[in-house]
Amino acid sequence: MNAMARHLTGHFRLFFIALLGLGLSACAYKITPPNVPPCSTGYHRFVESMVYHLNGEIGVLGDQQIITVPVDQLFVGRSENLTERGEAFLNALAPAMKCRGRWNVSVKISTNTFENRRASLVLGQQQGSVVLKKLWQGGGLNVAASRASVRVNTCYHDCHAQNLLEIVTSA
Repeated sequence: MNAMARHLTGHFRLFFIALLGLGLSACAYKITPPNVPPCSTGYHRFVESMVYHLNGEIGVLGDQQIITVPVDQLFVGRSENLTERGEAFLNALAPAMKCRGRWNVSVKISTNTFENRRASLVLGQQQGSVVLKKLWQGGGLNVAASRASVRVNTCYHDCHAQNLLEIVTSA
């Protein structure tokens, strides 16, 4: 009986270690870009997986691709400091933005605020500027930088789309 218990415990340990290894490698994959060119299908799939990993969505409107990501997934609380995942996402997105020629980029932050509206607008502008700066540094805005803009929306009542950051691109 004792030998059987030890045998099962050994299997459980191996299973647990394997599970932990898979979890860590999955996290590493989400943050580390694949070793392929930014314009390849594999790289774009990687960026898409990061969007979903951040609880975001990808939509299409005409010739525009709209990436929507919750602000609280990109920024640490109500601050201008990017989370580790947010930084990794913007670093991965920037080179991919150059691949289809010209891109229009706007960062739209919607904040559901019961606090000071002015403070929320200022914070949204600052967070939007952080995003544009990261995309600029990564080379994603070299072509369309003059048309990049930040829009901040505030709503006074409970919004379904609260605290969202929207990146709109068009080929």
